[in-house]
Amino acid sequence: MFWLDIAKTYDKINSIFRAVFKRNLRGVGYLLRKIKRDHVLMFHGQKMFFNHKVAGCYVSLINGKYTETETHLFFRKIIKGLDCHVNFVDVGANVGEFILDLSLYNRVKNIYAFEPHPECAKTCRINVLLNGYDNKVKVIQKILSQDTAPVNFSFNSIAPNASGIVDNVINSETIYPSTLDIELHDFSLPTILLIDVEGSEPLVMKGGKYFISMNKPLIIFEYNTTSKKHFNLNDVKDILGTQYEIYRLRNDGYLDNQFDDTWNCVAVNISSDFYHSAKSLLI
Repeated sequence: MFWLDIAKTYDKINSIFRAVFKRNLRGVGYLLRKIKRDHVLMFHGQKMFFNHKVAGCYVSLINGKYTETETHLFFRKIIKGLDCHVNFVDVGANVGEFILDLSLYNRVKNIYAFEPHPECAKTCRINVLLNGYDNKVKVIQKILSQDTAPVNFSFNSIAPNASGIVDNVINSETIYPSTLDIELHDFSLPTILLIDVEGSEPLVMKGGKYFISMNKPLIIFEYNTTSKKHFNLNDVKDILGTQYEIYRLRNDGYLDNQFDDTWNCVAVNISSDFYHSAKSLLI
């Protein structure tokens, strides 16, 4: 427990530093990687498996804090405004932060979590079993892309959440991906689709054009400095079409049209069950 306690304390200090100076202290990941055995953490009243092999994924999580608070706030607001059940699809599930959160909502009927990293996928499955969510959550260890053509995928051992499709064959593996259209067949319920795949978000959307056209899901996708090296919002608009409106997800969980400083964006179909709820969050 020694290194876990040290990492927790330093992570708390980092949280204060980040809140005051808008910057992170170096060394949290280093301390996490010093932990050499697995643990079970308490996380918002649930059990979260700490897999020491992917310890770098647990910044903030070790102290029971969400890594993307604004997205969780948005989910809380948007689901509260619905009068129907929904499915949740998490593309790039990492160690299961959003699986645990969305499993708490009675209105979320099924969860499909896609995670290619073997240790992260294992962690998600253990989280599901620890909390008795196996009748609600399906974890799929696959990469999703625009088609099933082989891709070069880099499994980042230091920061597994930074793993992704790369152009360079050096330090990467050849992987055959799947697509949203192949994997998803349930059009009966509205779907919330979260995509966090290190700049490959448009590829996932292209591979789900039929599902998106039929289901009209609410789509939350990462759009930060890393993403902007690979695509821009016009690329997303071209894929989704004129029936979708795109907004910035604010730090408070509300939406606006200020795209100069973004982390995640939200795309909502104007004829979907989510449209009026999303518009009510627009500032």
